[in-house]
Amino acid sequence: MAAEEQRAGTYMSDLNISKLVQKINGLMPETGWLEMGRILKILSNRMTREKFKEVLTQVALSDRTAAYLVAIVTRLDSQGIKVPQGAGWRKMAEVAPVLTYENQAVIFKKVLSCTREELIEMRKNGDLTKKLGG
Repeated sequence: MAAEEQRAGTYMSDLNISKLVQKINGLMPETGWLEMGRILKILSNRMTREKFKEVLTQVALSDRTAAYLVAIVTRLDSQGIKVPQGAGWRKMAEVAPVLTYENQAVIFKKVLSCTREELIEMRKNGDLTKKLGG
């Protein structure tokens, strides 16, 4: 947990809710989603469900969006994967379940060049981990 806290920032040390809410509110969903997911993951692990829902209300995030962000961050961190610039959380939510350290190059090429709808179709067809054009 210490490495996650370090990545999420020093403001995590005392779990000051108002500071965390300000930090989350200051992050743009399409560019700050990774840090937002890390903060949410730590909070969800350390708070009661009711308190966590209060935070989500304060930052205007749905339970579903928070769950996606936490799941993506959990997968990335467990596999030691760094997200390329330009990979949005909505596309990452589609590929995270099959993303591994070994297949990340193939999948990230698709994430950066395909639409979310195309990624969904590839995942359904089992084509997500196959090389483009192959």
